Amino acid sequence: MRAQMMDLETFAPQRPEDYALNEVGAYRGALEAAGRWPPPADWLPSDENARSLIQTGRPPAKPNR
Repeated sequence: MRAQMMDLETFAPQRPEDYALNEVGAYRGALEAAGRWPPPADWLPSDENARSLIQTGRPPAKPNR
């Protein structure tokens, strides 16, 4: 969702009060109306490290040995 925020044309129909009352909902609604939300099922990278950083903000746990 954050990667799409720079496309101001998508969000132009939104009113300032939409963002003041429910910012994430306003972004999601604008992306849904543009056919760009939800993301496709295969949008996550196949690399485990990159996937973990996106989903948790941390690298994957190292296996205990």
